[in-house]
Amino acid sequence: MLAVADAIERGDDTSRVLDEYGIEGGERKPLETTIAGMKALRAVGRDHVWAYYLRNMTRPAAIADRKVDAIIGNPPWLAYNQSAGIVREELRTLSQDLYRIWAGGKNAPNQDVSTLFFCRVMDLYLKPGGTIGMVMPHSALRSGQHLKWRLGFYQAKRRRRGETERAIAADFGVKRAWDLANLTPNDFFPITAGVAFARFSGGWGDVEDRRKFAKPLAPGEVEIWRGETGSPQAERAIANLIHDDGEFHSPYADSARRGADIFDRRLYFVSAQPNDNMLAIPNTVVTQPIIRNDDKKGYAVDRLRGFVVDCDNVFDVYLGESIASYVALAPRTAVLPASKSEMRAPLDAAGNLDKQSLTPNIRARWDIMERLWDANKKPTDRKTLFENLNWVNKFTAQLATLRAMPPAAVRLAYAASGRPTAAIIADNKAIMDTTTYQIICAGMDEAHYLMAIINSVTLEDAVEPFRPTGRFGKGGARHVHKHLWKLPIPRYDPSNAAHAELSALGESASQSATARVDAMESRRSVAKVRRELRDKWQPNDADCVEIEKAVAALLGATDKSLLP
Repeated sequence: MLAVADAIERGDDTSRVLDEYGIEGGERKPLETTIAGMKALRAVGRDHVWAYYLRNMTRPAAIADRKVDAIIGNPPWLAYNQSAGIVREELRTLSQDLYRIWAGGKNAPNQDVSTLFFCRVMDLYLKPGGTIGMVMPHSALRSGQHLKWRLGFYQAKRRRRGETERAIAADFGVKRAWDLANLTPNDFFPITAGVAFARFSGGWGDVEDRRKFAKPLAPGEVEIWRGETGSPQAERAIANLIHDDGEFHSPYADSARRGADIFDRRLYFVSAQPNDNMLAIPNTVVTQPIIRNDDKKGYAVDRLRGFVVDCDNVFDVYLGESIASYVALAPRTAVLPASKSEMRAPLDAAGNLDKQSLTPNIRARWDIMERLWDANKKPTDRKTLFENLNWVNKFTAQLATLRAMPPAAVRLAYAASGRPTAAIIADNKAIMDTTTYQIICAGMDEAHYLMAIINSVTLEDAVEPFRPTGRFGKGGARHVHKHLWKLPIPRYDPSNAAHAELSALGESASQSATARVDAMESRRSVAKVRRELRDKWQPNDADCVEIEKAVAALLGATDKSLLP
């Protein structure tokens, strides 16, 4: 068709092109009709991009008729939600119904079409016994949203009653996958990459007949590339592929709860000073909004300056930045529509904020906050300010948890992103922000045990494969979230000597870290304090050295297949 397009461009006789390519008989008439349409488009000033379009439509059809021995490529790394509506639905149908590799649920936002493309081209264009190699996003090798693809067994759903299910299979054992995440600089793709290879078992066949040909990508071995990108000195080493099997292997996964969505922060976070007004209402403070460089721009919060609010509505809030290794640093202060004395937000029958039950001071401030929120939120955001704060009930559920805490219970908080970092929170009326997770421990012994595990470099290394990285490999692994509970961290057992030893070490390390922070200059920033503890104190502290050994033994004794 490119030759035809060139002939149209030059004004030549297109029939000669068809003669030259030996197009005759029944094949010639539909092509002559297509050529007439191309000439008409050209005549009205529309270019001959259609030639390329037709070529890209016809070549796959031709390959599908003849099949090939090998396929090498780089599929699109396009998220399903970035494709056009009708195309997105068709892609999802193929993924969900034909190949059954759709993850759905919490993994749905992270799904992309790369693994569907792999299955589709293998199915349509590869000969039985042929091989395929594709450059894939690194997440395809490890992450939960691609787990079903890694199994190598793709099964169509029954469409009509009595219809036999059919399946195809891929043998990923034909060649070890390449893990390219450790090359530096890692900027040859927007996200880190890997390469997957498979042998195709053949066309659709009986489910059980095809199942025996499938060999999963993981568990198994992978070829890890390390060193300078493009350098002949780059090293390749064989290692076990640590991947997300879609399951949590620690009972603490059910206990970890993320904090509330307290943003836009300049609406909530304040500095509070005693109300020295001669006619001041008792138990009130004067608040000033705090604006930081990382806050959303565009909010005019002048109307919130000098606002008098009740002390009962002023809470300490712990963000991820407030959590250092073994030490909780100073929290921030926020005005929230809840009672600190009762640890409760007034709700109406529908679960919305009952503003009439708020005291006049906080109600007046909340009205202004709502107007600022509505004026500045994205046009597509239909949530009210309280719906945003209490998204999936994270705020009210946290209040309820704190109300019900047994006297001996202790909260452990860890940062949701960055290096795994945990500390004990002594104040049971403080609120956790969305950048932190909290776990309610039965007592201090359990809290010290978990704190030692989470702060260890051993855990950081073990959880690394489960965590996404930034674009172009920058910034390293970003989010901890609940990924650490994919490791087999057992629940604390006071009768277990290894657990008791870790708890004692965690308590001692906490005391040492607190003394280290107390000895630092008060003007040091939070970031500097955290770096001081993690990079200087922790590697050289005797208790922390013993903790690394104990955590390695604990995790290794539980399930070595999940560790590096």
